[in-house]
Amino acid sequence: MSPKISVVMSVYNDEKYLREAIESILNQTFTDFEFIVVDDGSSDGSADIIKSYKDPRIRFFKHENHGLVYSLNRGIREGSGEYIARMDADDISLPQRLEKQVGFLEKHTDIGIVGTWAIKITEEGEDIYIAQMPQSDLEARELLAKSSPFFHGSVMFRRALFDSCGPYPEAMKEWEDWILWHQFAAKTKLANIGEALYKHRKRSNAPTNWTSNDIKRLRNISYKYLQNKRISLEDESFFESFKSGRGNKKSEAYYWLVCGKMFLEIREDHLKARDMLKKSLLLYPYNMRAIVNLFYTFLPPNTVSYCKTHWKRLKSFIQS
Repeated sequence: MSPKISVVMSVYNDEKYLREAIESILNQTFTDFEFIVVDDGSSDGSADIIKSYKDPRIRFFKHENHGLVYSLNRGIREGSGEYIARMDADDISLPQRLEKQVGFLEKHTDIGIVGTWAIKITEEGEDIYIAQMPQSDLEARELLAKSSPFFHGSVMFRRALFDSCGPYPEAMKEWEDWILWHQFAAKTKLANIGEALYKHRKRSNAPTNWTSNDIKRLRNISYKYLQNKRISLEDESFFESFKSGRGNKKSEAYYWLVCGKMFLEIREDHLKARDMLKKSLLLYPYNMRAIVNLFYTFLPPNTVSYCKTHWKRLKSFIQS
């Protein structure tokens, strides 16, 4: 008999986090699933780690490096479950995730995809804060007009819905999930469970050279793709230009800046924030945002909030 769920995970050089990701799925309270793990041409020890597990629910596939979208589409094609659950190879699913998502979709037959809230964690695995996504269909659609209303790795959706709307578009290598959610939204309702059932890891190899204008252009490219189902050579080169912004000193500096700001503003842990911001400045000394936030770490928490509020008002006044 086919399993209820096909959990699909693409892996590319994720050996540092892979065991934790795999075991978080194998230890789910809901057990009627197959775990399809697709190695997208890893050059590290990822394949050996996957092969070391003897759980019969794991189905392992490996091919040359083609990218995340190709691997996800292959993994879904190989699966046979009524529901598809995504999982990222550097994240963690909390034990009741699958059980609660299946229960939700079984109860709400008019909803075709459900995500969850997520605990943001550092690259080293330390909890930062709970990130919330819109729970209702209306709120999810409002956010979908600008960005994704889901943490991609946290979603579960109906296979029949994917078969009628998919696959993930390989041409859209940065916003492939956003395109698919738009196609889903034309046929079904969207939802998130208002509970943190997933841990989403921030990585230091994230792209750093995105501006607000880039985001607008990316959104325009995505809407054009939705209408025409193709992408121009100029838009392809636009995507390629961001590859240089991954995995360098500047991207690592940006990672420490973002973590420092979160520990400063959300956790109000000034000492830890200060250490992180110092690491950012050692890697990229000319970032004024890191310098300003480092200064804030020497102020009392109430003073920081006051300064930030009035600085935003001042910027708004200057811009107007």
